[in-house]
Amino acid sequence: MSANALKQQLIQAIQHAQAGQTQKAFPLFQTVLKNDPNNTAALFFYGQALVTAEKYDDAQEHLEK
Repeated sequence: MSANALKQQLIQAIQHAQAGQTQKAFPLFQTVLKNDPNNTAALFFYGQALVTAEKYDDAQEHLEK
C-alpha cells in the first residue's frame, strides 16, 4: 500500500473516530498499523478511539507504544 493511500486511510479513520463512529474507524486504523506499526498518529488516535469504546486494555497497549 502506498504512503499516500495509508495517509488517506488514517485521515478517514480519524474523522470516523472524531464523529463517534469507532466501529468504522477501527479497521482503518488496523490497516494503517499493519503497514506502518510505528505510525505515532495512528497509535495515538486508535488508542483514543479504543478509550471511547471503553476498550481500556487495548487502548493502553497502543498509547504506550
